[in-house]
Amino acid sequence: MWWWFRFSITIILVPVILAYPNSAEERLLSYIFDGYNSLIRPVLNASSPPIEVFFSLAFVLLINVDEKNQIMQTNVWPTMKWNDYQMQWDPREFDGIKTIRVPPDKVWLPDIVLFNNADGNYLVSFYSNVVVEHTGDMLWVPPAVYKSSCLIDVEFFPFDGVWDLMDAPGLLIDERSKISYQIKIRRKALFYTVILIMPTVLMAFLSMMVFYLPAESSEKITLAISILLALVVFLLVVSKILPPTSSTIPLMAKYLLMTFIMNMITIMVSVIIINVYFRGPATHIMPSWVKTVFLKLLPVLFVMRRPESTEKELAKMKREKRERRSMKSALKTFFKRADAKLIDDQSKQALINKDRTGSSEEKLSSDAKKAIEAIEYITTHLTHDNAFKRVSQDKKIIEHEKRRLKNISSSCPLLFTELFFQQREEWKFVSVVIDRLLLYLFFGVTTGGTMGILLSAPNVFEHVNQTAVIERLKQQAAEEMLNS
Repeated sequence: MWWWFRFSITIILVPVILAYPNSAEERLLSYIFDGYNSLIRPVLNASSPPIEVFFSLAFVLLINVDEKNQIMQTNVWPTMKWNDYQMQWDPREFDGIKTIRVPPDKVWLPDIVLFNNADGNYLVSFYSNVVVEHTGDMLWVPPAVYKSSCLIDVEFFPFDGVWDLMDAPGLLIDERSKISYQIKIRRKALFYTVILIMPTVLMAFLSMMVFYLPAESSEKITLAISILLALVVFLLVVSKILPPTSSTIPLMAKYLLMTFIMNMITIMVSVIIINVYFRGPATHIMPSWVKTVFLKLLPVLFVMRRPESTEKELAKMKREKRERRSMKSALKTFFKRADAKLIDDQSKQALINKDRTGSSEEKLSSDAKKAIEAIEYITTHLTHDNAFKRVSQDKKIIEHEKRRLKNISSSCPLLFTELFFQQREEWKFVSVVIDRLLLYLFFGVTTGGTMGILLSAPNVFEHVNQTAVIERLKQQAAEEMLNS
């Protein structure tokens, strides 16, 4: 309860003490404002020289930079000094008072207008008191929050959020009524380096991995198109950040455009590589220069060796075995029919000879017939024996020819199959060599483009000492105050 009472007494009594009238200051205010008109310019006559107003600007805070709309919002303290001859007095007559503070609407004020205003508010936001010296010097420091239109140089984006204050020089235009302040700020690139640059660089190098994927996996074009869509998203993000200006192209946009073009080339080349991979002797004949370049020279240069495929060899052997079996059964059927026909022909020939002998028997006597029958009996048996001997000899020859024909017939499909798969493997190896060549080529182009574009900014590794910059600006302002 006691603390509450003490607090209440303090709140009530302090205003009373502050409101206690100072007779000297009251007389001073009555003296200087007697017959004073704030609408009249404080000069002795119309022929007097113009009033010299000293103007300076204290840059307090950079609130926001809208890159898209090119608007900068700042918190500043403009400082104005001038001399009003009507505000002079002798301090000895007013108890030594040398300085007073009066409301700004009571005295004459210079007109302050921000030419490149972006929100329509051309005046200061708060009218603070004016400090009046006994010599007539007036000091007015009103705080203000300005939204000013500014031209943003996006050439070195994102190396140009968070900003570093580089300089804030003042420039008097026409030496009379216009003062121009150029506030130079530069973006701190760490944020956009982590959020925008690093993912783009990683995607640029990831697109090269398309050439490391085997063509038979059917994922080369899928990976390239996925990276292409991601780059389109990043291009949209950059377009939303930067103003739609055509004066310069930002570094980030150049790099994204380069990566976009490289990715498009990757997709087109991948289609060609897949086409080469699935070529065969039935549709394409490999030129001699392709064999020389892609099967002899480049593999040696890239230290590549054609791999031995066990699975393909096993599959090849199985196919050859099936082909030999089918050919063997076909030939067996053929030669059985040939043997049967040959035996029938031999038998028919023997019967014909017998008929011819029988037709001449009717002209002979009975004794002769008996002799002839005995001879025929002997000759018939001898003839059959000779026929069987000839047949057996012919069968041996046929068996020998059958074996030769089987060897030839079994070798032909094997040679054809081996040649077919050899040419297929050559086309596949050509596609692998092209992949390796483009992998090295795109790696060099991507690395060179990344270094050339992103490192072309003049201040990538430059560190700005904000404390030193602020101290330098303060020193310049102090020197200007002394000179004035």
